[in-house]
Amino acid sequence: MLLIDNSPNIVINKAMSQAPDYDFYKPIAGNIRKLRSEARPKISQEELAEKTGLSRAAIANIERGRQQILIHVLFNIAKALNVTPDKLLPTSNSPLANSTGSSHGFNQEIKDDLKKQLPNNYKQLLKSLENS
Repeated sequence: MLLIDNSPNIVINKAMSQAPDYDFYKPIAGNIRKLRSEARPKISQEELAEKTGLSRAAIANIERGRQQILIHVLFNIAKALNVTPDKLLPTSNSPLANSTGSSHGFNQEIKDDLKKQLPNNYKQLLKSLENS
């Protein structure tokens, strides 16, 4: 479960002493890379970095699944790619979704966790995304 402090910039691992499980980020990384390269006109890593306020190296690491993604960064990447954040999450074809059940159930579980933990302004954002 992703734990989020009241600050939109803080993500807390359940076990801070353990190394992060970067396999979790691989399907998300693939979705970001695919959506960026399929965008018309195509968006370069540099352009995505500029639109999100990240470095090109950070975008490269995110696309390789080597970097944890803060929730606000996930939202910024989705906005820059002109998609909703759920489009960046694993699908039923990804190993992560297959290990946790259907993609709908997995995505819904993440949304439910976020709704419980996010400050009201993010709850409103999630609600607006669900209605779009």
